[in-house]
Amino acid sequence: MILVWLLLLGLKPAPAGADPLVILGESIPAVGEHPGYIIDPKGELSLEQVLTKDFPRHEKRNPSFGWVNDVIWLSSELDKQNKLPYVMEIGYPLLDRINIYIFRDQTLVKELVAGDSVPNSSDIIDQIDPAFMFPEEPGHYRILLRIQSSSSIQAPLKLYTETDFAQKEKEEFLITGIYSGILVIMALYNFFIFLASRSWAYLFYSGFVATFLVLQLSLSGHTYHF
Repeated sequence: MILVWLLLLGLKPAPAGADPLVILGESIPAVGEHPGYIIDPKGELSLEQVLTKDFPRHEKRNPSFGWVNDVIWLSSELDKQNKLPYVMEIGYPLLDRINIYIFRDQTLVKELVAGDSVPNSSDIIDQIDPAFMFPEEPGHYRILLRIQSSSSIQAPLKLYTETDFAQKEKEEFLITGIYSGILVIMALYNFFIFLASRSWAYLFYSGFVATFLVLQLSLSGHTYHF
């Protein structure tokens, strides 16, 4: 019975008027949990029209809207109570186009474009996932994302201090490098065995490992980035 209640509580939608996150001085790797959202089937809504609409909060913490042709608008809010520099990251690299609008106290202070099918704005940091410097001034912020993509649409927002962001990037590149290196060694090792034995099974296995590596790097955004 207790398990049933826990499952029901876990499926309960987030309240529409949930308080915004408060930034005090630490990294927040889950800014966009239960974001407000609007589905624009024809992609005709302008920013001015969207600002007049209510954004129901999604029941999932980090929603994925799947492979759709609709334009998805996401809204998240936070209160910044310091003047420290932060990096905001959209933790999904395969989105075609993302229009990013940042409002401070209802005033538009930053507008950016990112995506793998459009030229990135100059303020977008050159790394795997779209990232940019968040405004330093304290205040109440609202982040609006207009997303259109032929891939799965999801946009988990993450906020890092500059130190944490640099450390995260180092660790991710190290792990990716080790993983890729192991697969490259496996592919070459089996290829050399094929040259020595002329057994086609080793060549097929070497091709499989190489193809699997390219697939993994494509899904993680590394092939597009490099």
